[in-house]
Parts: sequence; structure tokens; C-alpha cells
Amino acid sequence: LEWVAQRRAEMEQRRAEMESRYAAMREQMAARNGAASASDAAAPADDAAEPQAPAEPEWMVQQRAKMEQRRAAVEEQMEAARKAQEDRAQEMQARREAMAAARDGDVKLDDALKEKWLAARKAYWERDYDAAVSLYKEVVEGTDEADAAGELGNL
Repeated sequence: LEWVAQRRAEMEQRRAEMESRYAAMREQMAARNGAASASDAAAPADDAAEPQAPAEPEWMVQQRAKMEQRRAAVEEQMEAARKAQEDRAQEMQARREAMAAARDGDVKLDDALKEKWLAARKAYWERDYDAAVSLYKEVVEGTDEADAAGELGNL
């Protein structure tokens, strides 16, 4: 997204440069035409009523068309990036909601079983395997929690 913004700024800068060149060229053309029109001052008043703007050179028309194409491409990229960002935000929101729903469905242990489970882990860490096995068996008998049976199996 930063690249797109940087590219857009570069294009705007180029457009400004082209417009300033174009303005300078118009001034030069006007100065040349002003000298020519001074010699044609004897022309009838109908012709002098509306001065003709100098025709825009073909290369400037082509450059302007290229700039518009580039600008359109950048706008298209920016729109695609914005849409992808919105889609990603929606996906992440759905994932957060699914994770919250999964947490709500987890098995709830009462405090006594939690204490026994923690005591079983502590006994295991202290290498008191007989106490750990008996505590894990009590926890497994008191709940359907798969992790408790898994820890007992690992022991």
C-alpha cells in the first residue's frame, strides 16, 4: 500500500512538471502570436473578437493520455489493495469469533480437580512418580478432559 501511495505521488509530481512545461510553452506561443498579431492589427474586427488558442502538440496529448492510463492503473491497484484489506479484516473477525466460541465450549473443571491436576504435575516435576500417577488417576476419573488422560499416558 505504501508503494502505491509513493507511485501516486511520483505521478502527481510528473503531472505537475508536465503542466508547468505546457504553461511555459503556451506563454512562448502566445508571445510569438502576439508579435504576429501586432502586424495583423489592420485585420477586420470580426476576426479579432475571439483569439484562437494554440493547438496542443501531439506529444503532449500522448503524454497526458499515458499519465491518465498510469493514474487509472494506480487507482485500480489501490482499490484492489483496499478491498483485500477489508476482506482480510472480515476473515480475522470471523476467526476471532470462532476461537471465542470454541473457548466457550471447552470442558470446565471444578477447583478441586484443578488443584489435583496441578498437584499431579508438581509431583511429576519433582520426580515423585507414584504420587503423580495416583493424582492423575483421580483427575481422569473425575473428568472427561482429554489432556488429563494424555498427561497420564505420557507419565
